[in-house]
Order: sequence, then structure tokens, then C-alpha cells
Amino acid sequence: MKSIYDFIYIDTNKIHSYYAQLTDGLPNQKKVSNKEGMVRSARGVIGSTQVALGEGSGSSAREESLEEMMDMAHVLPRDMINLLDAHKLIARKLGANNLGRLVLVKGLLHMFDAHSFNKLSGPILTITKRNLGEEAFKEALGDFDDVMMGAVKELLSSYPARIQANIQVEGEKITSYAWMSLDEALFTSGYIDFSLKHNQASIEDFHVLGILDSLPSQFEDEQVKIKREKLVNKVTSSMPLGLFGSEASQKTKVFMGRPEDFYGITPVCIFRKIDIPES
Repeated sequence: MKSIYDFIYIDTNKIHSYYAQLTDGLPNQKKVSNKEGMVRSARGVIGSTQVALGEGSGSSAREESLEEMMDMAHVLPRDMINLLDAHKLIARKLGANNLGRLVLVKGLLHMFDAHSFNKLSGPILTITKRNLGEEAFKEALGDFDDVMMGAVKELLSSYPARIQANIQVEGEKITSYAWMSLDEALFTSGYIDFSLKHNQASIEDFHVLGILDSLPSQFEDEQVKIKREKLVNKVTSSMPLGLFGSEASQKTKVFMGRPEDFYGITPVCIFRKIDIPES
């Protein structure tokens, strides 16, 4: 063991499910037994050397046993990754051929908390407007007038996936990006600390293990696009609010969802590798 893994996000239910499917059960505890044996012997001369010479030997043995019960909860994520890897169920790169499969990628991580941003945006805009002045403030906002800003704030306040993350994966020839929606309850430590400490993006690589379930638009199969369009047209024509719902969903995605040139991952865990320090 030359390194440990610092998990900052863990979907425990998925980890338990994957582990149980590969091992026919989920271990709660691990029993470790250590046994130690000791053998002693002696040699000597019996009687006086003037009378008789003789040797005698004796031996005694003692065995000690030590048993330990270990809680498996904190090692299951590591063991699950090793087990999945041993079964060749983990891909190591983003690509259309890995759609629907588990992928393990690493890169710089960026997080965005829509709820906190919404709460802070009002005071920040007020301070910025006062510092810049009316004209410079309007120029900085561009097309975002008061009405537009109000609509964005309302959208942010009601959007269910409040925490989002993006990872930049450096390949040999190209750099790829993936988008994720994160559940606040699955963080092992405060996600706000991450955003404030790293100034949006990390300066070290993080690993993400998850299901690759969305592709950049340029990599989508044409036949799949035709099938999806057929489904959307059927839904919008069959439901009273179908067209409105489809348009609203698309507008929401433009503001808050996965960018069209990003991959989409449903994360199982996010962690960083802690190695032995150099000094």
C-alpha cells in the first residue's frame, strides 16, 4: 500500500449493489486470525563425567492465537474498484464505444452550486453595480437585463440538481470534458469548502468512477437521433402539455444542464489519490 484514496463523494447504494452482484453478498465484517508457535529444546550431560556420560533433551510447545474483527464499510469502495477492474468492467477513457459502461477517468474538477450562487447573486450584483457605476454595470451584463436576471434567479431557485461538477480529461491527442449532477447527501465533506478553497476548479487531479450515459452531440449515432426525435414528436403530440414541457425542458438544459459538447456521467464515487510525500 503506497497510497490511499480520499473519497469526497460516494454513492453507497450503488457500491453495495455492484459488490454484492460480483460476490453473491455484501460483507459486513472481516475476520483475521494470526497464530504464533514456540518450540524449546535442551541438551545436557547426565551425571558425573567420571562415572557416566549421557545426554538428555526435552521440548515444550506453545501456540498463541489472535483474532480481529474488522468493519468492512470503509474499505468496500476501494475493494469494489479493484473487483470491477479484475472483472474488466471498467473503461479508462471517454468515448462513444463506452456508452452505458463504467468509466474511470481523472482530471481537474470544477463544481458549481446553483442554490448558493442564487443566494449570493443578489448581494454580489448590488455591490458590483455600486462599484462599477450604472453605465459600466449595464455594459458588463450585456443582454441580461433586470427581467432576464429575475428569470434566471427563479430558475436557479427551483432547479432540483443544485450541485453540478465538470471534469477535464487530458488525452494523448484531445482534451475531453464531462458533466455530472451530484447529490448533496452523498458528499463525505462539505462541497462548499471545495468551491471556496479551489476558486471553482481544483489544482490537482481527481478520479471519477461512474456510468457514461451521454455523448457530445457530434458523436451521437444518426439512427439513435432519428429514434429520439420520433419519441419526442410522439410525446409532444400525445400530451396536452407535451410541446410546452419539451420546450421548457430544453430551455432548462441550456441554462443548467449538460453542454452539448460534453460527455455525461452518472458518478458512483469521486476521489483523489494520496501518495507518500517526497520529503
